[in-house]
Amino acid sequence: MDPDLVGQVAEGMQGSGFIDDISGIVNRGCPDTTCPISGPVDGLADRKDSFFKMLRAMGLNPQ
Repeated sequence: MDPDLVGQVAEGMQGSGFIDDISGIVNRGCPDTTCPISGPVDGLADRKDSFFKMLRAMGLNPQ
């Protein structure tokens, strides 16, 4: 388990760091918004919007 992701969850997932890292891993294989070999994460803004929309639908208040 990635300690940075665990820390983000433990700290209440403030900001967009969690979804940025997960999107990078899923889309490009690394937890950065721009990876050295594969370039930028495709559709990152849409991924963030969808993630925060899902959190609100679950009754959470994303910060």
